[in-house]
Amino acid sequence: MLTKPSLTCSFCGAEKAAGKKIVAGPMVGICESCVRNCAAIVGPARSDDMQTLAPPEEDELDSLVQRTQRVDDELGKLASRAVNELRALRAAKR
Repeated sequence: MLTKPSLTCSFCGAEKAAGKKIVAGPMVGICESCVRNCAAIVGPARSDDMQTLAPPEEDELDSLVQRTQRVDDELGKLASRAVNELRALRAAKR
């Protein structure tokens, strides 16, 4: 019978069974003490920092979409060439 692994903090190793609250993600966890320590290190968010996170203008978004499409097209071409070269190499070995 498989047993469920206990939740532990990826930073300090504290276990949930020891009464600590653990915020768990895929394959990682962090306890409330480590969250407090991280918050003390990072410090409170400053309002001037938040102002720099304004959403981009519509023309900037359009430009980003166009660049992304061009990169996606180039990656598709590269992947196709790689597959064709791999097929040629495999065929040459036969």
